[in-house]
Amino acid sequence: MNSGSASLLGGGDILLSVTGDLALAIPVTEQLSLALQAELPLTNRDYGNLYKLGLNLSLLDASKDQVDLELLLSYADAAYAQTNYGVTLVQHVRSGYPRYLGKAGVASC
Repeated sequence: MNSGSASLLGGGDILLSVTGDLALAIPVTEQLSLALQAELPLTNRDYGNLYKLGLNLSLLDASKDQVDLELLLSYADAAYAQTNYGVTLVQHVRSGYPRYLGKAGVASC
């Protein structure tokens, strides 16, 4: 089993977290729907939350084929951004990577 890069060892261990995903799809028209999703930690709640907003447009819906276009925007709260992208003071001291404070905002689009 590969243990990963030696330069990342100073980051510390990553604890597993059970998450609950809540999703809601709202049809706007026959071809267009709006999707809302929340990824919420059930354990290690200080890991933060991720929210997603999506638009789905059905371009082709044939008997055997389906083609959709999906636009997705993900928003991370500050705790999620720090957990997934940040470098704490302890991690900085151990690894030498620059300290980075993760801030709430768009995580992907």
